[in-house]
Amino acid sequence: MKIILIAGMPGSGKSIVAKAARDLGLKVYNMGDVVREYTKKFYGVITPETMRETSRKLREVYGKNIVAVKTLE
Repeated sequence: MKIILIAGMPGSGKSIVAKAARDLGLKVYNMGDVVREYTKKFYGVITPETMRETSRKLREVYGKNIVAVKTLE
């Protein structure tokens, strides 16, 4: 399996590149979706603060690559 990682600051065009990839028939996975899923379970509400805290807790308990691992499951 080949993986292409798209990273960047908010507003840098990641979503545009992801849409182009989908249009080409590629599978697109969003690590933020995984964090949002866990944030909703942990806090019931998604805010920048709860997202940050969820990411921190997940990395602290399961290791730095946990979100990437969960994204590819």
